[in-house]
Amino acid sequence: MSGSSPNTRGYNAECSIKFRRPLPDGRGVASAPRASTNNFPSIVTNAITPENQEGVVHFDDTSGVYDNHIAVQYINGSSVDPLVINSNSDAAIFGSDGNQTMREFAQDSEFYISRCGELLERMLNTVPSSVKLGDVIEPLPVKPYDMNLFFNATGGLQFSGFIRIFGTSDEAAAANPLDMPVRLVWLDRHGGSSTSYTTPAVSAEFMAATSLFGSLQFFQFVDVDIDPSLGISSFVVEWAYDQQSALTTANNGGAGFPFQDVILFQTKGSCHGAVDKNSTINAVIRNDMGTVSDVYVDYSFTTPQQGTLAFKQNTIRASFVHAGNSTSPFYDTYSASFVINDGFLTSVDTNIVTFDLVAVVGGKTYSSLNNPQLFTSC
Repeated sequence: MSGSSPNTRGYNAECSIKFRRPLPDGRGVASAPRASTNNFPSIVTNAITPENQEGVVHFDDTSGVYDNHIAVQYINGSSVDPLVINSNSDAAIFGSDGNQTMREFAQDSEFYISRCGELLERMLNTVPSSVKLGDVIEPLPVKPYDMNLFFNATGGLQFSGFIRIFGTSDEAAAANPLDMPVRLVWLDRHGGSSTSYTTPAVSAEFMAATSLFGSLQFFQFVDVDIDPSLGISSFVVEWAYDQQSALTTANNGGAGFPFQDVILFQTKGSCHGAVDKNSTINAVIRNDMGTVSDVYVDYSFTTPQQGTLAFKQNTIRASFVHAGNSTSPFYDTYSASFVINDGFLTSVDTNIVTFDLVAVVGGKTYSSLNNPQLFTSC
C-alpha cells in the first residue's frame, strides 16, 4: 500500500460491509450490503414506505455486485451508506488513516478485491482447528417469496409474488432472465390439478444479480386469477436457463410449496388508528369448511427500552368478530378493532411491526403470517 502500513480497521469495516445481509426479503446470497429500519431503526431512518415495508437501504449503488463502489462513493462524496450518513461509525473507521486506504480502494478495484480476500481469509482462519464444522448450507436453487393471495373487486382470488433462481454453473452465469422460461403450476385446495392451473412468470424489475457465491435471476407474477370455489393448496415452479433446455421442476423436496387460502388479510377497510384510538384489521375466512371456533390477530411491535439499544417486543392479541358476507360467496368477512399505540404515527423509524392472523376452522388451525404494517389511517 504505497509503502505505508495498512489500515486493518479500514479493511475490516469496508470488506465486511460487503458481506452483510443480502438482498431484500430472502432474495438469496448476493454479497450486496443492506440494512433496514426493521433491523436497525436508529440508523436507517425515513425509509419505510408502502413499497418498501422493511425500510431497506443499500450501502452503495451496485447492490447486486461485489465491488469497490462503496469506497468510490465514499471518496467522491455520494455515499448512501447509512453508517456513514447517519451514525458516522463507518466514516470514523474509513477516515482513521486520513482516508488513504479508502482512496486506494476507490482507485483500484482489483486491489480492493485482493486485500478484502486476504482479510476475509484471516477472519476465517481465526476459527480454532479443533472446531468441527457442519455441512455447508446450500442456498435453495429456487425460492418463492413475498407470496400474496387477495380479493379483487368482484370477489375473485388473485395470486402475486416473486421467485428467485440461484445457480453456480457457467450456464447460470450466462443466463438472460428475458430468455428464461419460468412458470408457476398449482394444485387446488382439494389437491387437484388442471392444465389451466399455470401461469408464466416475467422478469422482475431487478432481473439478475451476481455474487461471490453464484448467479441469481428474479421473476414475478402479478394478479394471477384463482377460482375461489377451488382455491389453492400448493404450487411448484417449472423453469430452465434457456428456451431450448428441458424444464426443471422445483417442488420443495416433493411436497410442493404449501399455501393456505382459508384466512386472508384484507387491506380494504383495514387502518391504523391515532393515539388511544382503535385500529382495524379485516380478514376473510372460507365459509365452507366447518365451524369457525376462534379467530384472532397477534399484532407485534417493538419499543425502545431505557438503558439498552435492544428493543422490547410487544404483542397484542385481539379477537375477530363476524362482520357479514364478503364479495365472494365462499368467504365471510371478520373484523378486529383494538388500540395499538405502537408509535407508528409519531415515530415510524423506531418500530418494527408485523401481525399474524390465526383461525380455527373445522377443528384445524390456519395462519396468515407476517402481514405488512398498516399504512392507511383510520
